[in-house]
Amino acid sequence: MDNDNKMCYICKGGKWGHTLGPIHTTENPTSSDMKKLLTATLIALCTLLVANPLGAQTKKAKPVYLDRDIPATDHFHSTSSLNFAVDEIMLGGVVFTNAFKIGFHSTLVTKEFGYREFDLGGKYKTLTFIVGIPRYQPANRKGIMVVEADGRKLIDRIISSNEGNTRVSLDVEGVHKLRFTLAAVGVEYGIAEAIVWRADQTPYEVRPHTLAKPQPTMLCRDLMPWRTEHHCFTTNPKFRNDRRLDEIEGEQGQIKLSGNTYDNGLWMGAGMALIGNNENVTTFNVGGHFDKMTFIAGAIDTDDGTIGRGWLSIEADGKLVYEKEIIEGELAQEVTININGAESLLFRSENSEASLDIGVANIMLYPTGYVAADAPIVEGQESVAAAPAYLKDLPDQCKLVSKIPPFAVGGGMSREKAVFSDVSQHITFSMGGVKFSEGIVMQSSTNFFYSNTGAHVLFNLGGEFDYVSFTTGWVGKCGVLKNDWLRVYADDELVLQVELIATDPNKQYLVPINKCRVLKFEKLGMSSMEHPAFGLADMVVYRGEPKLDHGLFTHPTPDFPNEIDLIDLNPPYILHSINENCFLDGSSKREYFSMPGGERIYKGFLLKTSVHFDIEMGPTADPSAAIMSPMFGASMMIGSVGGATVSMVSPFGALLALAAGGTAHESSCATFNIWGEYDTLTFTVACRQPHNTIDTIDVKQDPMENLQIGVDGEVVAEFQIHDKMQPTTYTVPITGGHQLMFWLECGGWSSGQFVFYDLKVSKGGAGYARAIPNIDDRDVKPAILGDSEPYEVNAANGAPRLIEWDYPSYGGSSSINDYRDMYKENMQQFDKIIENILSDNYTTVCRRVVSDNGEEWRSFRIQSPRGDKYSYLALLERNKQMIKIVNSTKFNFATLKVSGAAAMTGLLELDPRNINETRILLKKMSGWLKEYEQMFKEYVKAKEAENKVIGRLIEAAHTVDGVESTELEIFVK
Repeated sequence: MDNDNKMCYICKGGKWGHTLGPIHTTENPTSSDMKKLLTATLIALCTLLVANPLGAQTKKAKPVYLDRDIPATDHFHSTSSLNFAVDEIMLGGVVFTNAFKIGFHSTLVTKEFGYREFDLGGKYKTLTFIVGIPRYQPANRKGIMVVEADGRKLIDRIISSNEGNTRVSLDVEGVHKLRFTLAAVGVEYGIAEAIVWRADQTPYEVRPHTLAKPQPTMLCRDLMPWRTEHHCFTTNPKFRNDRRLDEIEGEQGQIKLSGNTYDNGLWMGAGMALIGNNENVTTFNVGGHFDKMTFIAGAIDTDDGTIGRGWLSIEADGKLVYEKEIIEGELAQEVTININGAESLLFRSENSEASLDIGVANIMLYPTGYVAADAPIVEGQESVAAAPAYLKDLPDQCKLVSKIPPFAVGGGMSREKAVFSDVSQHITFSMGGVKFSEGIVMQSSTNFFYSNTGAHVLFNLGGEFDYVSFTTGWVGKCGVLKNDWLRVYADDELVLQVELIATDPNKQYLVPINKCRVLKFEKLGMSSMEHPAFGLADMVVYRGEPKLDHGLFTHPTPDFPNEIDLIDLNPPYILHSINENCFLDGSSKREYFSMPGGERIYKGFLLKTSVHFDIEMGPTADPSAAIMSPMFGASMMIGSVGGATVSMVSPFGALLALAAGGTAHESSCATFNIWGEYDTLTFTVACRQPHNTIDTIDVKQDPMENLQIGVDGEVVAEFQIHDKMQPTTYTVPITGGHQLMFWLECGGWSSGQFVFYDLKVSKGGAGYARAIPNIDDRDVKPAILGDSEPYEVNAANGAPRLIEWDYPSYGGSSSINDYRDMYKENMQQFDKIIENILSDNYTTVCRRVVSDNGEEWRSFRIQSPRGDKYSYLALLERNKQMIKIVNSTKFNFATLKVSGAAAMTGLLELDPRNINETRILLKKMSGWLKEYEQMFKEYVKAKEAENKVIGRLIEAAHTVDGVESTELEIFVK
């Protein structure tokens, strides 16, 4: 057959190869034709081989391996995979059987560097190998790799334990002695597939240096890290429960970011550490196949968060390509970055503040030139991750918690204990005597490691809703009767700030949230070792105008007969009394209050007030963080009797009077839920045990105690009771009330023990109508016009300062030594007072406002640097106590002046060489003393003036458009 008329194809790996000539075929070749074609093909091959004497090079050259085919001539701390103890070496997640590693030997006094040496005999032209780091090497370490050829350095570079595998090709023509060395202790390295090639051979890749393929790849699902200090979540079953050397075991689970769940990615710890910043890394060997990377990153949805911060860093071949501070509470981000064909990717997490965990999910790598079918992959793109898809399918009136769970919960309680999702009507928390099966308990705490003492809960609403309604109240049995503050944010905009008062009835709020993405509730907390717990319940979000009669929640209620014992109706949900075992429900005859004359009371409660010395406050404490702050000591208004305002102070707030070094007053109360069903209360009160004083003279002189009965925050009755009273029965109208409170106000002494029993509530009878507000949905009024600056209450000009002072060392004069001791003691006391004064940090905020009828008013408040409103009444009390403290130093100054004069006479007792030096110092001490005395006088003058200004403000207070002036904000003309 004519060769010019035929073409031969040689198949190489599925590709068509060398072309011999044009082809001519018939439509239906016969078997004879096929034989002729085969003969022609064989002839053509023979002709080609004769014409090409080097035709043998078309076959791959047989590789010659170092260590296997050319054994090492010398080595130190270098381990070969051919060693009987090591079957394989893993570098960058790839297992190699033709490999060796170079290490080091270190003792207390010496460091010996490893090496491995070969004799190439000058036979080879090229050396190729893969260099990588063994998986067991710690992260963030560095060493120096040196490769020498007959003493000439071919490689001398720093290597990092964070690197992936890299291919290397070196010219070794004529080289005899080849040596691999670790020149600096830090990290071992491995050499795999080390092959030498003759000049007549063409090097080729014997095996890949990465498990990655040049195709779209999801990390953790399609490619596992070769080393990780994080949790690697994966849906790929072959990466789970598999402990083979070439694969790291993955975990099956979910990464939750901003309410969304992801099955593949990294859970990266960035919590606090006692030392350092808790840095952890994960490294992938990606082989240089990829150009772009996309992922979703954010704070892991928290169970017990602390508004923590942490850093996420991504490095490509050691170069930083992405860095972001991840903040708990912020929505996760979708990110696209360029990784520029990197061989290695490193993900690093570090703590910044408090504690949190970082999640990086759906990490996709795309090869160079890849074009997505749906949308282009844009480098540098970063946007908020998509909201949970189920949000759009929710009804227009939707319950939070059970239908939209929070993605972040923080404070002093875990999610398991703080979040109630209506699992069962038997799993509840109580506010105001009402049981709630759905809601959030916000319990803050003081932590040694970070400054935040608040509690928070965040929801991802995806911009779907316009309003939120909820109920707040003090959580029964939390054991801490203190006040706090609640703030509500819609995408960082403060939409509500209210004081949470422990003794208030439950309150319901309706707040516009303006289709926000993130809805945040924050309880501020306090600088105290004990924090109250407040709850959020009946939480509903609305699309469009809210309809509050949604009927989404039910709460168990007792039966309401015409008359019932108050304790049988339900026990008190607040019972604050000095005595233990101060409540009896009548269930056992073995427990009772023993009364004078032998009578036993089996059902009732006991109230007792106390005046005692404080152990938590004192001259060295920070009153500005206590008396000044309404969350510590603000008065809680419960109404008026006969036009006179009656206020009660929270027990902790009352303790703050001890900043003056005196005694503290602690009142006592019992509070019940009466469900708005009853009209009349009848009860009997008797003194069980009179007050006994430890003083030799009883200063009480048969005093009277003030008992107030409050209903829904309004005082409806007030009685005088005393230690010598006989059992007395009272009847009080409580028509339509929900919260019934017995408040025993503490006077200037500790009271006796008063037992309340035979408590009956009944329907019908004389009473009066009581309007109970259902929900607080008023707009912010009045409208703000601008700023103004009258009624400035800051006393900055009167604030003293600390002085650097000294005192003489002990010498030969007893009078000077005595003065030295007295001076030091008093000056240290003065410094503590000044530090206390300097802790005040508040400013006056004044706004011009306009009412609905067009009148202009001014609004005044005082606040801290972080925006907390302070109580004017608390500031008055604070000023009075500080004036009392400062004025009490007058005696100290007088005593020091007399002692100073006496000390001057002691100069004659000193060595003549020391007299002049001591005289100068005594004169300076007298000057420092006068300076302190003058500063104290100016401070008292300024604080007295400040109190007068506050008094004028209170006297001028008005109500504007139904918004009343309060101790936190005052409206004046």
